[in-house]
Amino acid sequence: MTPLALRSNFMRMGSPRVGAKNFLPLPGALGRIIRPLALVSVAAAGCDDSSSKPIHPDKPLPFPDSGLQGFSDANFMGDGAMDALVLAPDSFVQTDARPGVDAHGDQGGFCVSPTCDHGWLNQAVTPFQCTQFLERDLPADIPPARPQGLSVVDVNGDGQTDLYVLNQGAPNQFYVNQGGRFTEQSAHFGLNLDGASRFALWVDYDADGDNDLFLGGDNGTHLYRNEDGLFRDFGARQGFANDQVGTAAAWLGGGLLLGTVDGLRYYPFLEDLFSDQTEARGFFDPGEAHSLLVRDFNGDGQNDVLVGNISSKSRVFSANADGTYRSAEDEWGLADLNSVTSAQAVGSWPGASSAYFLTQYYGPNQLIIQQSPGAPLVDHAREYGLRVSATATGAAFTPWVGSNYPAVFVGHWEEPSSLMIPVQNEAGQVAYQDIALALGLAATKVLTATWLDFDQDGDQDLILVLQNGGLKLFENQTYGMEECP
Repeated sequence: MTPLALRSNFMRMGSPRVGAKNFLPLPGALGRIIRPLALVSVAAAGCDDSSSKPIHPDKPLPFPDSGLQGFSDANFMGDGAMDALVLAPDSFVQTDARPGVDAHGDQGGFCVSPTCDHGWLNQAVTPFQCTQFLERDLPADIPPARPQGLSVVDVNGDGQTDLYVLNQGAPNQFYVNQGGRFTEQSAHFGLNLDGASRFALWVDYDADGDNDLFLGGDNGTHLYRNEDGLFRDFGARQGFANDQVGTAAAWLGGGLLLGTVDGLRYYPFLEDLFSDQTEARGFFDPGEAHSLLVRDFNGDGQNDVLVGNISSKSRVFSANADGTYRSAEDEWGLADLNSVTSAQAVGSWPGASSAYFLTQYYGPNQLIIQQSPGAPLVDHAREYGLRVSATATGAAFTPWVGSNYPAVFVGHWEEPSSLMIPVQNEAGQVAYQDIALALGLAATKVLTATWLDFDQDGDQDLILVLQNGGLKLFENQTYGMEECP
């Protein structure tokens, strides 16, 4: 059964429990970047004999009792110094040579510590950093319900990211972030609304300074206006109603663009009322949109929209000067997109004006890069090692330590999910490598993934929504060390 069928009933979520300590079980887990044992000499200044020993084919490696199963060297961090990637059944270790030291020569070197279970991520000019993801129980007041989606938003304007959990067969739950502790306050805000919700769109449609809510799903799409912190159903009073199964929504040109199982609808907000102007504005599309990406693709100062349809051809609608929209997927070279499950803008991409990442359920991921505003949209996924064909359900980007390129978690339905990190070779070329299995993040049946500094320690943690598996929190434990022990 595909997630398409499951999504119709919102009976989604389920994955074997990932162990609390995430170890690399097999050397083949990162087979694409593992080569035969590299010949490297280690004699790092500042490291004592217990943490740094010469590496030779006939001598043990300097990782005490690690049960080494694989070793590779490359300039992973892109900082000009060679790194070492070491794979062991109980560790994933990546270390970096000291500044100005040739790790391939007799004077090259690095030092390590057995105190870190997984990843050593070190920049040449900073202390070592240890990175690992540990599965943590959510706070006691966030029960393991059967969510089918998660929305993050600062509802009360206190600068803290709050959580809105979209549940299956139960009222949705709203958790207020109080300095890293999340407390359930659904009834207080009027957000204990019946599921099965598929999306939550937060937008200040009435321009009164606070976020209002469009909530859509199996029961149609409804408008809840924020009245001094209490969300009230305002659809009838504002002329908005749509009882079709809602699949996605975006705010475009002063109106609501709504995806349903029966196609797109467009409701501009004019004179304090919404009105259906779908055909009049040029939105002719019967597909089931699962993602709506609003951006000014052609650099004319007006927002366009990429419509990611799950069961039919995806579309691009470009804005005209008179407020109408025209079909532009052929114009932008995106006519072959099908079964799109998510489309999103990547925060920043070196050397590009804009970058967009698309996942498909029946096709490969696409990394669309635009060199300058209005320039052609070109797929560079293959070049960067991101053109993976799998049953992808979505993606989430986050900054990655030591790189100008972000990391991306790609959720899969049938195959293990991927955490793709940027790796730079000696020629300065960047390609992405999957380390999800090494860090215990290769879950299946993933509905959504969200990066969030849950514990407010400065590191981005990962929250997954899994079919029948509830919410899973993976705490990112990255810490620096002043020197090798």
